[in-house]
Amino acid sequence: KLEPKKLSSYHNMGNLLKKNNKYHDAIKFYKKSTEIDELYKNGLGNYLNANYSICNWKNYDSNNKKLENFIKSNYNVCSAFHLLSIIDSPKLQLINSKLENKEYSDKIDKKITLIAKKKNKIKIGYYSADFCNHPVAYQIFELIENHDREKFEIFGFSFDSKLDESKQRLVLAFDNFIDVQNKSDDEIVNISKKLEIDIAVDLMGYTESNRFTIFEKRCAPIQINYLGYPSTTGSSNMDYIISDKHVIKNENHINFSEKIIYLPNSFMPTDSKEKSINYKIKKLDYGLSDDAFVLCCFSKFYKITPKIFEIWTNILKKFENTELWLSLDNIEGSENLINLIKSKNIDKERLVFAKSVKNKEDHLSRLRLADLCLDTYPYGSHSSCCDYLRAGLPIVTMKGQSFSSSVCSSILNTMNLNELITNSFDEYEEKITKLILEPDYINKIKKKIEVNKIESSFFNMKLYTSNIEKAYNICISKHLKELSPDNIYID
Repeated sequence: KLEPKKLSSYHNMGNLLKKNNKYHDAIKFYKKSTEIDELYKNGLGNYLNANYSICNWKNYDSNNKKLENFIKSNYNVCSAFHLLSIIDSPKLQLINSKLENKEYSDKIDKKITLIAKKKNKIKIGYYSADFCNHPVAYQIFELIENHDREKFEIFGFSFDSKLDESKQRLVLAFDNFIDVQNKSDDEIVNISKKLEIDIAVDLMGYTESNRFTIFEKRCAPIQINYLGYPSTTGSSNMDYIISDKHVIKNENHINFSEKIIYLPNSFMPTDSKEKSINYKIKKLDYGLSDDAFVLCCFSKFYKITPKIFEIWTNILKKFENTELWLSLDNIEGSENLINLIKSKNIDKERLVFAKSVKNKEDHLSRLRLADLCLDTYPYGSHSSCCDYLRAGLPIVTMKGQSFSSSVCSSILNTMNLNELITNSFDEYEEKITKLILEPDYINKIKKKIEVNKIESSFFNMKLYTSNIEKAYNICISKHLKELSPDNIYID
């Protein structure tokens, strides 16, 4: 009442409400802030993300077009991470990342250069707030454990103090684990310099709880963007991004501010250790019909787009014995999806929501109840794709242009499962249809998955670690020879 046009108050209320899963209320506050100033920093992007998080797609195309035009005009109206799930354009993502990067780089007086010293062991620092029960932690367990301690010393810099079983495993895996949650950016930079970190690996980019300013202040001579943020940072201080030829095509080099490290197989690490699977659970235990063909997608709701959901409902209408099994991301979103299903004259009982489970073993056990997994677009399945394949399930993906829309196809390519990769919406729907219609075909693919889990390189984390260490060695070698960073190809 005192300041009815105070933008930051409306926007911060939106942030707080969204953080507490009160999306409808958050949307009202975000909308108010955009009505006062539609160019307010991250305003439109947060408004759209809140809507899409509950599958509210009203004015979807026109809103996305407005967002695209603002970004093309260099207005910072959307967080770089939110854009990944909205528009599949490496060019637009670079523009947007540069806009976001200004929030960090403008704090720096001048460009900083550090020189690495030649020593017996290369010191690698991994920096993240997600060394906990989080997909990033699950994916890097074995990478950290397998590093060659004769040649490397491995440090973990944790931006979050929470303690759980994943944190405990990682604390044991790192040579040195340092909690820096309560340290300032300058303090983290100084600790890194004092420890003489040679290569700083940022596992966050512009995701929640990042500390990207430390990379703008140059906490190590070589800095690498890896895994947590599947896009370019747009930063002149981030030297490399770890990738593969599938997720960054040759024509897209110009849309990355970093030089590119091309690993020979998928850039995606995973945890290859066998999990204890409960084979006694049944579909009925999770609300699924015993005789149904179960289509599964456990992605967050904001990744589901209207066109993808339209294809899923087309399949449900085409095949009456199918059920769609989604993760219960939030109640408001599930209610909207139920209403959408009902509006298409599909029985709402054929849409089943899975609540969260206690641990990874329980999750992988229940996944085996599904028959086929469906990828989202333009932000596809990353760690979820690894889970599906570990559970022996095929996943149909639609490969896009951007990094985030190509990770699933990169994994499938490494697993020699290219028959599951499609390149258009029509092809995506046709492939799902074919797999449902032809039981022998889908069973053949499932057998192939079981064989390739052993024979392909994807679950070979010793080989993966060796390849990434080759890349680190080349980075250091170039640096010591005072050569500028350039694209690196690991054979």
